[in-house]
Amino acid sequence: MLLALMLAAGSGLALAGVDVTPQFGFRLGGELEGETSDERVDDTAAYGITFDFELSPTTGVVALWSHQGTEFSSDDLLPLTAPLDLDVDYIHVGSYYSPESTKRFRGFVLFSVGGTWIDTDQPGFSGDRAFSIMGGGGVEVPLTERLAFRADARGYLTLADMEIDGECGGNRCRFEISGDGAFQVDLLVGLTIAF
Repeated sequence: MLLALMLAAGSGLALAGVDVTPQFGFRLGGELEGETSDERVDDTAAYGITFDFELSPTTGVVALWSHQGTEFSSDDLLPLTAPLDLDVDYIHVGSYYSPESTKRFRGFVLFSVGGTWIDTDQPGFSGDRAFSIMGGGGVEVPLTERLAFRADARGYLTLADMEIDGECGGNRCRFEISGDGAFQVDLLVGLTIAF
C-alpha cells in the first residue's frame, strides 16, 4: 500500500480523499488436493476492510485485507477425525476505476495484486503463502455526504502452489492448493466512511 501511494505522489498526483469500508459477506470456492483425494474448502463467512485513495474523480488506489475462517475434512487426515480449521487471508494493493457517478449510485471496477496466506491452528501443521491477483467490481449507494452502502464481488486467483502439511497420527500428511489456478469469490457488503 505504501509503495502504491509513493508512486502516486512521485507522479505528481495528489490524493483527493480517503474512503474506509469495513466489510462482511461470504467466500465461495477453493479446493485442496490431498494424497488420495481432492477436498473442497467449505463456503463460509468472510470479512475485511478496504481503503480507497482517490486520485481523481474516476480513479484511485485500493488497498484491502479479506479473511475467511473455514474448515475441511478428508480421509487423508485419518486418524484425525475432526475437520481441520483453515484461515485464508488476502492482502492486496491495486487500482479502481469509477465512471462519473449519479446522485443515486456509483459503479466501479477494481484490480489488485498481492498475497494469499493459508494457515491452520492445528498443532503440528504449517501454512503457506503465495502470489495472487484479484478482479472485481461493485456499487456504492450514498446515504449521507460521508456515508455510503457498498457491495462488492471479487474473484481471487492464486498463481503458485501452496501447501499445508503436518502430522496425522504419526504419519506425514500434506494438502496442496494447486498453482494452476486456485479460485475463490468474495461477495461483500459494507458501509463506506469518507474522510
